[in-house]
Amino acid sequence: MERNKLPPITKSRLTADLKKLGVTSGDTIMLHAFVKAIGWIVDGPDIVIQALLEVLGKEGTLMMLASWEDSPWGAPPQVC
Repeated sequence: MERNKLPPITKSRLTADLKKLGVTSGDTIMLHAFVKAIGWIVDGPDIVIQALLEVLGKEGTLMMLASWEDSPWGAPPQVC
């Protein structure tokens, strides 16, 4: 199937797919994603985070990368 002909991605589909991958309530997940690679997401990219949080539940942990690489504000000061 061509990339531009992929079906839209919904929160329920993401939730089901995450469960099929073995993600369960209480897990710890590190997210680093190029959201465009997922495809067209109904209601926007925040749905990916919402689906993950729903599957992880209140006891789960969602970690995300925070990087200064290529930051328009420059590198943070060096700590010696």
